[in-house]
Amino acid sequence: KQQLFRKCARVEQLEGELGQLLSTHEGALDTEHSAAFAREAELRRQRDREREENEQLSKELKSVQVALESTLDKVAASSEVKDKLDRMHGRWAASEARSDDLHRAWQLEQDKAGDLAKQLRSMTAERNRMEAKAQRNAGAAEKNTVLHQRLCQ
Repeated sequence: KQQLFRKCARVEQLEGELGQLLSTHEGALDTEHSAAFAREAELRRQRDREREENEQLSKELKSVQVALESTLDKVAASSEVKDKLDRMHGRWAASEARSDDLHRAWQLEQDKAGDLAKQLRSMTAERNRMEAKAQRNAGAAEKNTVLHQRLCQ
């Protein structure tokens, strides 16, 4: 009888510890999930800024190209205009590369957020299974206590 009570007490203690571990892990996952969404939002803002800068640089590049074509029609190519066009094209290409990098980073954050959501769902399902098992164990312990009381009478 004593051994049965000790085992029941140990089961309840382990269930409590398991509940605490699950809660702690879920809290950490929630925090990580929130951080991932914050990083994703920042990457989106950076990508939007880069896109605006790309559009502006594209407009400037087109403007310079039109000016260059007009000048070339009238006179021989000016090395100043060519240098400016090369610099503008270099800036535009660098901005495009940064925009691509930001998009890849944003996509990685999207993937991480999806993985974290799956992990959270899995942990919640595991906790629900463990709680159901704990309830079954509690019911069994109650039945054992009733049987024990009847046996002692």
